[in-house]
Amino acid sequence: MQNKKNSFFTFCFSCIPGAGEMYFGLYRQGISLMVMFFGAMGLLGWLRFMPLGFVLPVIWFYSFFHVHNLKKLSEEAFAEVEDKYFFSGNLEEGGREFYNRNKKIIGMVLVIFGICGIFNVAMDIVWMFLPEMRNHYYLLQGVRSIPAAFTCAAFIYLGIKLRKAEEAAVLLEDKDNI
Repeated sequence: MQNKKNSFFTFCFSCIPGAGEMYFGLYRQGISLMVMFFGAMGLLGWLRFMPLGFVLPVIWFYSFFHVHNLKKLSEEAFAEVEDKYFFSGNLEEGGREFYNRNKKIIGMVLVIFGICGIFNVAMDIVWMFLPEMRNHYYLLQGVRSIPAAFTCAAFIYLGIKLRKAEEAAVLLEDKDNI
C-alpha cells in the first residue's frame, strides 16, 4: 500500500465520507465511515430525528481531514496504519460478542425505530386525508415529536445499559487480576 496518490483524486474522494480511505486502500475504515455517515443520514431522513443531524458534520469532517492526514504520512508511517473497523478490531468476533451481550437492548431499539417509522407514516396519511388537520399545525408538529422523544429515551437507556455493562466488565477484570 502506498499513500502517494493523485492530489486531485484525493480531494475528490475525501469529500465523500469513507471514499478517501478506500482510495488509499483502507477499505475497512472506509466502509465503517460510509456506514456511519449514510446510516445516520438515512435515520435522520426516515425518522425525521433532527438531533441526529449533529453527527453528520462530525463524521464528514473526521473523514475529510483523516484522508488528508494520511496523504501527508511518510511511506513508513503509512505502512504502519492498521486498516480496521472503527467499532471492533475483528468485525465477526467483536460484532458477535457485542450482539450476544446486548441482544435485548438492540431488539428494543429496533422495535422503537420501527414504531417511530410507522408513526411517521401514519401521520403522513393523516396529513394527506384530513385537510382540517392542516389548521392545527402546531398540534400536529407536537404529536410528530413523539417518535423523536421515544428514540431519545431509547438512546439514553441504551447508553446507561452499555455503561453499566462496561463497568461490570471492568469490575470482573479487576477481580480476575487479584
